[in-house]
Amino acid sequence: MAAIIITRIQTGDYDRWRPMFDHDQPRAREKAQVQRVLRSVDDPNEVFIYLEYASVVDANEARARLPPPACSTGSKTRTAQTCSATLGETRQLRGPAIGNNP
Repeated sequence: MAAIIITRIQTGDYDRWRPMFDHDQPRAREKAQVQRVLRSVDDPNEVFIYLEYASVVDANEARARLPPPACSTGSKTRTAQTCSATLGETRQLRGPAIGNNP
């Protein structure tokens, strides 16, 4: 089963953050099959990282290499610098087919 890690990061300064991300010192992305970095339209220093792995095991190994996330729920302030989740692929229940999900 494919697995996806989605992470939201408030970089503070995207131009300073991006070279560190590209270096991938913890090697969290070495087994990622798909990688995307999306910048917020409202705040270009806020990014969303989408990483797709062949398995939940690969995704969990990658996530274990990263520093613990500072997630906060229900907060209206930007106290969380990083928040991530590992998601397993699910079956589509209704609507038009998307990708290869039967």
